[in-house]
Amino acid sequence: MQVLQGARAAEEIPPATVVTIGMFDGVHCGHQALIRRAQELAAERGIEPLALTFDRHADEVLRPETARPYLTTLPEKVALIRSLGVALVVVARVTPAFLGIRARDFVARYLHAQLHAHAVVVGPDFRFGRGRQGDVHLLKSIRREFGYEVAVLDRVVANGDAVSSTLIRRVLTAGEVERAAALLGRPYRLSGEVQQGEEIGRVLGFPTANVSCPPRKILPALGVYVCRAHMGDDSHGAVVNVGRRPTFDGARITVEAHLLGFCGDLYGRTLTLEFLERLRPEMKFDSPDALRAQIARDVERTREAFAIRERQEPPGE
Repeated sequence: MQVLQGARAAEEIPPATVVTIGMFDGVHCGHQALIRRAQELAAERGIEPLALTFDRHADEVLRPETARPYLTTLPEKVALIRSLGVALVVVARVTPAFLGIRARDFVARYLHAQLHAHAVVVGPDFRFGRGRQGDVHLLKSIRREFGYEVAVLDRVVANGDAVSSTLIRRVLTAGEVERAAALLGRPYRLSGEVQQGEEIGRVLGFPTANVSCPPRKILPALGVYVCRAHMGDDSHGAVVNVGRRPTFDGARITVEAHLLGFCGDLYGRTLTLEFLERLRPEMKFDSPDALRAQIARDVERTREAFAIRERQEPPGE
């Protein structure tokens, strides 16, 4: 895939494209529908599909104290778009100057002059330009002047929910990782380097990998989860605790994973956790022995959960 950073890469854009535009945080089912439609239109015209996205939310620039967390980091987002088969991704840098561009100028400067859009694919709530003054109506009203068509897709609904990044963030903060997976089209993922911890899990007989997660990436609700842990091409079932370790009067939130059937050193390796289901909320126990007994039950329930999944998954998956 070709990853292009903003306007400097304009000379690398093909002479005709179908552009889909969005923050694409999470690359959820709704985003995937936009990308598929852009691919379909591009195939019909014999031209290239292109995804235009942004390196940060506007509120990080305008209201940093209220900036929302992310479902995907920028590299994760680009990789997910790539996995859907898009050949071109333009990542626009969001700055005060960029946010000050008038909506019509955004169309003229970016969609027309630099991205060579022959068709534009957006959702019904798409807004753009200074003060979010641009919308689908404006995009359509000037389409003949700039020589593009507009395709507006309805919101995607999954299990009765209109899919949105906002909803997925709310669902995750409630610990509903199975519902989040239905909205995302895949399990929610956290990736980070395994770092040295306090080795409390090892003392309890259940060694854990302390995963350092990106600071602005959203964490599921505090609790214990059934996860699948990936290290390159290797994967294991895992019991994962997201929490403060209240039994030991912890204050900082950590993500600690006990990998089933794994023996070895994970320090310095990147671990990706897929959250499959929540076992229980985080609890404070009266003693380390009581916590050890509960962890043993969590491990057994996780083994059972994976045994069920293995029976249900088609061969080869």
